[in-house]
Amino acid sequence: MGGSATGVDEWVTFERAVRIVGPLAGGIGHGRARIFRALEAGGIETKALQRPPSYAGMGGVQELSKEWFRLANHTPGPASKIRWLTWRPRFNAWLQQGLALRKADVETLDGSTYNFTEAENRQLRGTVNWSLTQTLSWITTRKWDVVLQVAYREGWRAPSDAWQAVPKATELQIAKAAAENKTRNAIGWLIRSVADSHCRCGSFGDDVEEKWQRCTCLVEPIADLKAKLRSGLIVASSIVADHYREALCIDFTTFSIQPAILDGISFDRSEVQRLWPAHGTVTDQQIREWIAVYPGLNSRSAWKAIRRAFPDEGISEKRFLPLWVAEKGKRLPGRPKNSTAKPRKPPFP
Repeated sequence: MGGSATGVDEWVTFERAVRIVGPLAGGIGHGRARIFRALEAGGIETKALQRPPSYAGMGGVQELSKEWFRLANHTPGPASKIRWLTWRPRFNAWLQQGLALRKADVETLDGSTYNFTEAENRQLRGTVNWSLTQTLSWITTRKWDVVLQVAYREGWRAPSDAWQAVPKATELQIAKAAAENKTRNAIGWLIRSVADSHCRCGSFGDDVEEKWQRCTCLVEPIADLKAKLRSGLIVASSIVADHYREALCIDFTTFSIQPAILDGISFDRSEVQRLWPAHGTVTDQQIREWIAVYPGLNSRSAWKAIRRAFPDEGISEKRFLPLWVAEKGKRLPGRPKNSTAKPRKPPFP
């Protein structure tokens, strides 16, 4: 395999390819394995920046071919194993500096979304509880399709008739992968999806880090969920001790829930949607409930915070302040800088 670069960003290093695929694979180690499987299948175009190393067991095999990568990634028999053990470190070093992969091919590895049928859509909409990852996906994006994709990666199964067009081997592979790696797959997909399509913090990617490694848009939803758990506004379907509520977090490196015991909790879907309504539907009562648990006592800071919490609602100061006064009993001094209120005239000319 080979080719020539026609664009500045068309080729990426092996390690960057791993970072691109890592979230979709459920972890960096899984990402490396997935890239090697694609190389062995001929699914990624490659080119050598430096001449690759070789050993006796690879004699006569075309460099960078499917067979070449298969031999490079698997331990040979006893007769060649000693040579292989001395060659392997050189091969790993060459991967870091001497191999380039076509970025477009890398980005297509498991990056496609699952196309739900209307029957599957209705079935998921009828579910009573959402998992922790599904709940976070709704709080962050307020998008049904994102919740659907997360549910699929957690192993949610469609009606049996929806699998008629899917080969049995593919169905079993999907079910096996979901059972073994369901949480990491779902969290990794959510982290990358938020960074790529729902980011509000302005993250960007470069040769050092990808967008998903810099995006912080999931941090505030996790904090918001923890606050409502502590205040009792929402209750998990399993017993969660107070110190676990405090510790709830997402590990952005391993794509896991910490502590692991929280992987099994779920939330009432209707309560989640009531507390975090779809954009454009927030009511005054919901604003007052938000104000009731807001930790600060400054109306200006609270107004800015609720606009961040509901960025698509356009909650105006005129609407927010009476609700704040009704709930907190007072409005502290200080107006937002972009206020249109006219300044008071001095008492004397």
